[in-house]
Amino acid sequence: MMGSRKLEILQEHYEAFDRGDMERAARFFSKTITYKDQARGLTFTGAGQVQAALSEWKRSFSDARHTDLAHIDAGDSMVFRSVGRGTNDGPLGDLPPTGRTVSFPVCEVWEFDGDGRIARGEVYYDQLSVLTQLGHVPAAEPVGL
Repeated sequence: MMGSRKLEILQEHYEAFDRGDMERAARFFSKTITYKDQARGLTFTGAGQVQAALSEWKRSFSDARHTDLAHIDAGDSMVFRSVGRGTNDGPLGDLPPTGRTVSFPVCEVWEFDGDGRIARGEVYYDQLSVLTQLGHVPAAEPVGL
């Protein structure tokens, strides 16, 4: 699959997510996709589970969006770096909404199958930074330098 087509697919995925159109965001997932949220130690299997996981993020941050997108084409894979931004206006798991805004770096690795579908994804971000920005974890005191 040509890099430009993979890029188009992932750009459409991110744009749909940012608009809150999870059905469209999941349009290019294979039925057997696996998606790992490395920060939370969770793995989602199947297009339905991955779409539900993305929807959960959007419920927690209804204005969630990706900014400053950059990508690296790596053959059958694409690496996307972005800044995740949003206001916590819905529960985040068991945590109540805080109304605070977060901004944090995100790195996602996407692998494509032979049919041009997204077969695997992994997301990396600093969960402690997100929880600190939301006020659920106190900011660390600076260590003497």
